[in-house]
Amino acid sequence: MRLFVFMTCLIGSSSVIANDVPGLTKTRPTQGRFVETEKGFMVPYTAKIPGTEIPFDMIPVPGGEFLLGSPEIEPGRNADEGPQIRVSVRPFWMARNEIRWEEYREYMSLYNAFRKFEWAKIRVVKDENQIDAITAPTQLYEENHVYEFGNDPQMPAVTMTL
Repeated sequence: MRLFVFMTCLIGSSSVIANDVPGLTKTRPTQGRFVETEKGFMVPYTAKIPGTEIPFDMIPVPGGEFLLGSPEIEPGRNADEGPQIRVSVRPFWMARNEIRWEEYREYMSLYNAFRKFEWAKIRVVKDENQIDAITAPTQLYEENHVYEFGNDPQMPAVTMTL
């Protein structure tokens, strides 16, 4: 997750140079999925969770614009569906598949570290290191309930919130 946010921010940065970022190349691919940007061509890539041998695949998703919300005259419209605004989304990478148990368990290993910060009431975010979002693991809703496929490392992880 953190990698996804990092990569999305880098593409928007004026200092990014193709080939400095995984999945970004100067050369137009001759086949396969790619997204052209002013910084180069976003292409699928495989990376590993830092400090592990656990791989994950990322694919490029083109940006675009859409109208968010519903028009005031739409039948059945709720008050929280407006006003309509035009939203612009930059290109980004997304995981090719759902998060697997193998990946999620690595992320969950951070749970106790985040809890220590919470318990100590340490203010981690300061003016000089502010960001617009941070994600932290939570406990599984039902640790013993993994549906019919179990918790094999290669199966999609379930019963959690991110």
